[in-house]
Amino acid sequence: MAVSPVIVEQSQRVAPDALALFFLMGAVFFAVQILEEPRTINYLGASIFAGLAIAAKYNTAPVVLSILVAHFLSFGIAGWKNRQLFLVCLVIPSVFMVVTPYSVIDFPGFWEGL
Repeated sequence: MAVSPVIVEQSQRVAPDALALFFLMGAVFFAVQILEEPRTINYLGASIFAGLAIAAKYNTAPVVLSILVAHFLSFGIAGWKNRQLFLVCLVIPSVFMVVTPYSVIDFPGFWEGL
């Protein structure tokens, strides 16, 4: 990423791309950690970074799929009953709403701006 012309150019300006990429890479890192060792702390890290990435730039939302894929590769189809999956579903929206409070306070304006 350090030699990518687009990232280097975006990093010189105040733009959400570099920040979103940082949080996106954090979420992917913890998703890989879920594959290696499916502990709650890895799910928590992936969820927090995913929520921050989505708050920084909305089009990073597909990073949630990497967490889900890692989860189901670790547990199989029986992973639907795992409490860590519910933790992910709770933490990501919570982090998003804490970091982007006007998405809740002024929802009509938020929705119109999408």
